[in-house]
Amino acid sequence: MLELLSNEKRELELIDLKKKRSLSYKKTIVKLCLFQFFMGFYLISAVLIPFYLTWAQISILEISILQSVYMIGIVIFGIPCGAIADKIGRKYCLFLAGFSSAIAALIYGSVSNLIIFFIGEIFFAFGTAMMTGSVESYIFDYLNKLGIEKEYPKLSAKMESFFLLGVIISAPIGTIIAFYLYFPIVMTLMAVPYLISAILALTLNKVQSIQNKPKSISKLMFSGFKKIHDNKVVKIVAFDLIIVETIVMILIFYYPFYLYETLNVSIFFVGIFNSILNISQIIFMNLITNYATRVQNKKLLFNLSAIIPGVLYVLIALILQTPLIITCILFIIGIGLSRRILSINAINKQIEKGHRTIILNTINICVMMVEAFIIPMISFLVVININVFFVIIGLLLILLALKSRIKNDFL
Repeated sequence: MLELLSNEKRELELIDLKKKRSLSYKKTIVKLCLFQFFMGFYLISAVLIPFYLTWAQISILEISILQSVYMIGIVIFGIPCGAIADKIGRKYCLFLAGFSSAIAALIYGSVSNLIIFFIGEIFFAFGTAMMTGSVESYIFDYLNKLGIEKEYPKLSAKMESFFLLGVIISAPIGTIIAFYLYFPIVMTLMAVPYLISAILALTLNKVQSIQNKPKSISKLMFSGFKKIHDNKVVKIVAFDLIIVETIVMILIFYYPFYLYETLNVSIFFVGIFNSILNISQIIFMNLITNYATRVQNKKLLFNLSAIIPGVLYVLIALILQTPLIITCILFIIGIGLSRRILSINAINKQIEKGHRTIILNTINICVMMVEAFIIPMISFLVVININVFFVIIGLLLILLALKSRIKNDFL
């Protein structure tokens, strides 16, 4: 009888423990989703170029240099982030990501001064570097602790969706504030969601990292480049990905300037368009992913995903109707960025599971470094004649697709 009661007690304790774990799991996921949402609450995203041109009164070249400082800063700060995470834990990395970004927003909105902006970009870069990989690593370590790491892909996609939701919702709000109040207020108010994210990070449970001790950055970079160089297919696909993604990212950086300065589009609509753009990316990503699983001639789909944006780049320079130009921009960015999924899938097929992270990180670093050097260089062309510039990069995209050495077997 006593043994029976003892077994029942153990079963009740086990049920109680499972309930507590389930409740703790749900709370952690909610906190992570909210963290991502508020980190994506980038109020200034839609009015950043008008912020620079109207309030800060700096040139497009100076804006381009600021963007380069941000990208190079992410790469540089990314070097010690692994070591910092091992010392203090992922949750504190996430706290630093939110806190550093909040400091950056306050600095940026304080004084209209180029030096101040450079300091702000450094803090933004540090925040981004601390966040990059930390969310994914925390999720994986936490799920591994619970023994349900198979849920990682689903949960990771959920986190990314909440980040994009933050961007989509915040863009029109930031535009309204800028339109009716004052540009610096938009930047300053961004500190609020970032601080909320920082506080949420501190409430997360601390989990032990199961990652291996990081190698030095020189060894990591050398190893990544060597693995890319030694695999012919990966080398071809990686080169294509870097070039195409850079060309598409150029439009993401310059389209607000083009709409606001060249087409005289209202700042209010620029903000609405930013949200529409993010929604279109989600739609195109799902469409291309679903279609790619069914189509036999994947090379044709792959080439069209570069040719169509190339043709649309040329059309932007030739057509005079603003609605058509805006539609072209939506399709270029939507199709162009969705193409990355096909490229990454091709690379994943060619490399061992244990080497994927280092190769993909190396490719991402290459993209950022190329953009960091290219964007300031092309700013002269943008100022002289942005339409001629669009024709040049459009033809470059078409030529790249026609001369592509990527085969159907790769994809």
